[in-house]
Amino acid sequence: MALDLDRDGYWAGPPSRQRPRRSDCDDRDPAVHPGAADETVDGVDQDCDGVDGPALDVWGGWTGWALEPGDFFRVEESRGRWWFITPDGHPFFSAGVNAITFLGDYSPTRDRYPYGENNLATYGSADTWREELFERYRAWGINTVGSWSDWRALGETLPYTVILNLSGADWETGVVPDYFAAAFEARADSIAAETCAPLAEDSGLIGWFLDNELRWGPDYRSLRFLFDDYLAFERDTAGKEAVVDFLKRHHDGDIEALNRFWGSDFGSFDEVLDALSLGEGSPAQSDVKERFLVEVAERYYQVTTTAVRTHDANHLILGERFQAQLTHDEVLVACAPYVDVVSVNRYHLNAPAELAIWCMDEVLFGTQLYVDGYGWFEEFHDLTGRPILHTEFGYRAFDSGMPNTWPPIYPTLLTQRQRAEGFERDARRSVRSPWMLGYHWFKHSDQPWFGRFDGEDNNFGLVDLRDEPYGALVRRMAEVNRWWTLPE
Repeated sequence: MALDLDRDGYWAGPPSRQRPRRSDCDDRDPAVHPGAADETVDGVDQDCDGVDGPALDVWGGWTGWALEPGDFFRVEESRGRWWFITPDGHPFFSAGVNAITFLGDYSPTRDRYPYGENNLATYGSADTWREELFERYRAWGINTVGSWSDWRALGETLPYTVILNLSGADWETGVVPDYFAAAFEARADSIAAETCAPLAEDSGLIGWFLDNELRWGPDYRSLRFLFDDYLAFERDTAGKEAVVDFLKRHHDGDIEALNRFWGSDFGSFDEVLDALSLGEGSPAQSDVKERFLVEVAERYYQVTTTAVRTHDANHLILGERFQAQLTHDEVLVACAPYVDVVSVNRYHLNAPAELAIWCMDEVLFGTQLYVDGYGWFEEFHDLTGRPILHTEFGYRAFDSGMPNTWPPIYPTLLTQRQRAEGFERDARRSVRSPWMLGYHWFKHSDQPWFGRFDGEDNNFGLVDLRDEPYGALVRRMAEVNRWWTLPE
């Protein structure tokens, strides 16, 4: 029978990441448990992590054991799980936050930055705001600056990441550029030269995100395969030539075989260059269209990672920030040789959204489009052999007073306590999963009440628009964000 003699919320037992609430190494003292602060060397291991006093190096890595030091962050599998490794050679689990900025989101309908205006009134300057921010994040166990943050200012204090947006794709509409075109290579190289090269020697940079939630085929933005998008390009474009070359190889150069399969009447493959569409959408045709995705993805990753590596050979390539429920197997397999980490955005969706995804995958096209999720990102790891970073998740609640109306695909919980429970549930699964490198919460501050650029108006923040923390959530983070330092 488990006991909690000192009534601190932790049951007596040896420290363990698997059962952190049964990890009270001294059940006689309520000031000793895995969620306690251990800031001094005083003969007592208050947080039960095996080290008396602060157990973190200057980068936030755990000093309880060490590997070979280096000049930059790297990934390594050690002691039964994957880790980021700090430049000092210590394991590091990334507990990050996205969109950390003084101004917050812009509200176009009001031509205002509500969060930023309140910050200016409260703190007087961004420098003073940052001082408070770092003190809070230290207490809350947050150790990483996630995407869309002011990394130039924040990265001097915390390990940070940068998103490059190399593709030039329209994230909202899903319009996809021609990844085979020379212009795409030039764009990627230009961005890498401007952004990556100046930071190539910065030890505080963890790594680069290539893009965010690219459309790789049918999803909520378009029901077209990338095969259809590329076939609709003009005759002399590189993308159009790529898809026709794919068809030629797929049908062994036999134009009659192509005509039988697609129900067409071309006289030669040269004539296919003038076609704008093919097929009536049979499951077999959809399957072939999906196979073309391998070639598009390989081209995208080859170009983008070459651009980054040309200008920075030192830092990790963190992948493209997939949308978990809409990720294609073919793209995962294609990215594996090029990235160091597979990054995945995953929110819990409401029932109508889950049903819509199932209908696209199973009903509309009759072929498997998306990764068949059976574990906490385990399928992403199995397909790539790479460690996984959960790069975006969050929950919203009614009691915040925020509208929480857009997008209508997420559940809206009742209370901040339920948000804290959602965070703990997801974070616990990541800490327990040996292929996981960490998690990044979306986002630092609530979205504007009247909506941001895309209409989102949600209670996703750690703090509200007045910079007041949501106590239940951040208190839970302060506890859970330290669990990774416990033994297995």
